[in-house]
Amino acid sequence: MLPLFLQLLADAEKRVPTTLPCLKSLDLHDIDFSSDIMVSCAIELICGSPNLETLYIRATHDYEVLPPALSSSDVDFSKMGQLQLQSVMLVRISGLKNEECLIKSLLSGSPLLEKMEILAHLFQHVGVDNGKLMFATKLLELHRASPESSGLSYMPLKEKTDFEVIPLPVCDARPKKINPRFELFCMNVHVSHSSFKEGDLFGIVSVIDTDGVLSDKRLPLDENENGHVSYFYRDWYETIGIVNNAFVFFGNPSPRYSAPFGASVLEIYARLYATTVEKDKCFLICMDTFPIDLLTFWGNRRDYKRATLIFEGENGSIDFDYIMLRDAIDTAMELSFDSPDDPLLEASVVGHIFAYYDGVLDNLDDFKQHCYKAILFQAKAGSIVKVGPVPLEKSVLAVPANGILVIEALFLDAKTREIILDMKSKLHPKPNGSSKCLMPWKNCFFNLTVEWSQDENENGHVSYFYRDWYEAIGIVNNAFVFFGNPSPRYSAPFGASVLEIYARLYATTVEKDKCFLICMDTFPIDLLTFWGNRRDYKRATLIFEGENGSIDFDYIMLRDAIDTAMELSFDSPDDPLLEASVVGHIFAYYDGVLDNLDDFKQHCYKAILFQAKAGSIVKVGPVPLDKSVLAVPANGILVIEALFLDAKTREIILDMKSKLHPKPNGSSKCLMSWKNCIFNLTVEWSQGPKSSYT
Repeated sequence: MLPLFLQLLADAEKRVPTTLPCLKSLDLHDIDFSSDIMVSCAIELICGSPNLETLYIRATHDYEVLPPALSSSDVDFSKMGQLQLQSVMLVRISGLKNEECLIKSLLSGSPLLEKMEILAHLFQHVGVDNGKLMFATKLLELHRASPESSGLSYMPLKEKTDFEVIPLPVCDARPKKINPRFELFCMNVHVSHSSFKEGDLFGIVSVIDTDGVLSDKRLPLDENENGHVSYFYRDWYETIGIVNNAFVFFGNPSPRYSAPFGASVLEIYARLYATTVEKDKCFLICMDTFPIDLLTFWGNRRDYKRATLIFEGENGSIDFDYIMLRDAIDTAMELSFDSPDDPLLEASVVGHIFAYYDGVLDNLDDFKQHCYKAILFQAKAGSIVKVGPVPLEKSVLAVPANGILVIEALFLDAKTREIILDMKSKLHPKPNGSSKCLMPWKNCFFNLTVEWSQDENENGHVSYFYRDWYEAIGIVNNAFVFFGNPSPRYSAPFGASVLEIYARLYATTVEKDKCFLICMDTFPIDLLTFWGNRRDYKRATLIFEGENGSIDFDYIMLRDAIDTAMELSFDSPDDPLLEASVVGHIFAYYDGVLDNLDDFKQHCYKAILFQAKAGSIVKVGPVPLDKSVLAVPANGILVIEALFLDAKTREIILDMKSKLHPKPNGSSKCLMSWKNCIFNLTVEWSQGPKSSYT
């Protein structure tokens, strides 16, 4: 946010700086549109920022009724030429001539504009409904820079206030209501120096985050204040071994979410080094930024683009294979290994599980097809697969919205080299649903679960509870239901004005002879008040009341947060086959946020990471979590609380609390030990999506 004293500027009749070339986001508050001098100063700022992409203006009114309408304005709006604006929000707009002229100039001079939101303040003497109609009619008549611009969509804001939201979708070549995604699959590394046959690779490969949607804070902002989404990040002390002309397949990006992209350009940044085995020579293969033209992609109206980008340097070259999807559904995947006959089975296998898009690779030879496949799991020589969860090398992948995801598995017996599993399975997208892919052989099988989530450009949903009639959960009256991971598995960000919670919940009797609709409605949470209070968090209970009952939702909003992804394992150094029969839980919550609450209410604001109920058996190895992602206050502390009893004796065997301070883009360990065994919780910290409102 830029601190501006426009009132002082207006009084002194001074001009603003001639140019602000690095300014990307501009927030102007308390602008009096009845003052030509103040509006002129605002115009100077906008025109003097040639690379401005985001504009927020909040108007102010020192009057109870609308001033007399003027047929013209003394402000020179003609100086506003071609702008680079992509997003505009105007708040407390009342229909003054200067406001209308500003909107007209912004629309006609911003060919890249994707969204304009107007929160209108309508004066009672005009008549609210009549005022809406008059103002909306004027806006409909305004010219847009894009020839494909869609019309005005009018949507009231569900708040007890006289504000209205009027979104003005302004189209560029990119259509609306789609989810574009960029997938980087692999790179082919060639070192041209004759002395390099094999060695180690380290460095960075990232996509420049021009939209500010996701960012890996391990990497600094560039000169235009753009962040990075990392696909490969290895420091000199954590190199990977390669041979010359090796293929390196990418795992999950950081943060763990397939990268979206915008309207004009996408940039790939690469800085890669190779060293010899003896570490006596180090070669800089590439250090540069390379653009991918998106305007051509959007103009071609194709569903995808499959291409190879070649980076050539003095000491070698890097070939990157990528696919851009026009409209995609995001997936999050989990793999497990099971054997109904032998719960302690350990299989020695060699092989892999690939994922790729059906039909997209048809005209390629087998070698090139391999470059556009994602390696979900790979068992190399000497690998042992145990019953239970199996860690994936890549667990997030965007899939064409109208396409098909192919899962391909090939495994050999490590000793006999006999093929024991060779299969392909095709999965059709199920927006906000899930799919199962079973890969059986002999008396065991791999089970791949694919969670599908659609993140729409306009009003999509982030699901916290999704159960159909055939997968209901058992409850008693006045029960507490704790939420697991949202879908997608990423804590939900929010914007400037309003956040809405939608609930449609039913309850049935045990006999299934009666069904009660508890709630079906959408409820707004006022964000303007939250941002205005300048508090670090808001803790509240939202009550939904219906004809047949009520639902109380306990939530916390964080002004600035760091996202976490957690993994839990159980280990016993003395007994690798140990099975523990325990009852208990692992909670996570924010230190200091719950201090003034009683024990009962504190419980409502804790996340249940893991719960072992009566009859549960914990085995050595990875332990599935009920909730594995959680946002944490950027300046706060995450508390991990564990309590476990011996299931037979009911003796307390573990009772502890541990406090973890955020480590942006680092990791923390929380060890919870008793007797001869340990729970090991790993917390990966990643700085989440940026917001221009903080």
